[in-house]
Amino acid sequence: MGIRSCVAAHFLANVWRGGEWDIHLLEGYRHEFLPVLKDSERLGPWKPLNHGIRRILRKQRFDALSVYGYSTLTNLQAIVAAHAMRIPILLRAESGADNMKALDSLVNLQRHFAGHPLTCDSPLRAWLRFLKWQIRSRFQNEILFDWVGGQTLAIQHGMTGATGNIYVGLHEFLDMMMPLHFLRRGDLFLDIGANVGTYTVLASGVCGAETFAFEPDPSTCSHLMRNIEVNRLEDRVQVYDCALGARRGEVAFTVGLDTENRIATGIDGRTRTVPIEKLDEIVSNSQPIMMKVDVEGAELDVLSGAERVLANPSLRVIELETVAPRSARILARNGFETGCYDAFNRTLRRQSSACKSSNALFVRDWPFVADRLRTGGQIEVLGRKI
Repeated sequence: MGIRSCVAAHFLANVWRGGEWDIHLLEGYRHEFLPVLKDSERLGPWKPLNHGIRRILRKQRFDALSVYGYSTLTNLQAIVAAHAMRIPILLRAESGADNMKALDSLVNLQRHFAGHPLTCDSPLRAWLRFLKWQIRSRFQNEILFDWVGGQTLAIQHGMTGATGNIYVGLHEFLDMMMPLHFLRRGDLFLDIGANVGTYTVLASGVCGAETFAFEPDPSTCSHLMRNIEVNRLEDRVQVYDCALGARRGEVAFTVGLDTENRIATGIDGRTRTVPIEKLDEIVSNSQPIMMKVDVEGAELDVLSGAERVLANPSLRVIELETVAPRSARILARNGFETGCYDAFNRTLRRQSSACKSSNALFVRDWPFVADRLRTGGQIEVLGRKI
């Protein structure tokens, strides 16, 4: 039983050729069948692949697009094309928990594209980058992606956080623009929870700063080292393959959760033992000016082992993913206040609850930080200078 994509006068639908419908969606409407590639082969994520969906939608005026399922590339082609032309989409979802999870992911992606500062005016282009990545990553184990400031990201399929930079330019826009405008050559940046190294590449590759990058997961750390290698940043980046906490020792760490790997709890499944160090002992007499802490809920432990680092007046900016009440008190005790950075206008505001960023921003020595942000060089992302 083959599959065809059917174009009707008022509907476009994927239907089972020769199958039975409970409700005959096409009855009473003019329609035609489009040819597909290798339709004799079995159905898969990349089969069938239709030619001409976008052309037909552009040529003819449809009242709606009806799509049965969303797990094949040809359906995604039709959805993206109709969305760009503002044609209403009637989606018949596939059943099953995995399929519903996939649908939720697509819905969340659309929200992300529509709400991101760099793609809100052109979400279709973000979808096209998404589709291109989904195809290429099935055939290449690693793709070298030309990113910001002449830097490269070595990305593989499944790297959730890193691939977001392909779709929207800067996955965490406000959080990433802060170091891009603030850091200067020779500064020291602490990337705590470096993952595959996106912030490290921005800090050391684009800005020319020195970086101490901390990543305890061996597999993820190898990808971090790869991104340092492809950008030739070995002289600027020092990698520490350990977790950070209030005291030295060892700790169980989760396995296989990509950007969500963390210090394990009693309910976590697969784990491995990794060393844990105090930030104060590693930084020692160095003079960091900014640090980013993204350790999936263990931020308080990191701060508890960083008393001297936090007291050092050289440290002006902290980006913190999770802010527990005790963490906020520790930072306040060291003179840090919450803020929000508007990268387009180069303005820094105090205590803005309306700031839409992934991490909380803490600043001290506000005149110094604000002046640096105003005088930082322009950064070009997706053809736009910021």
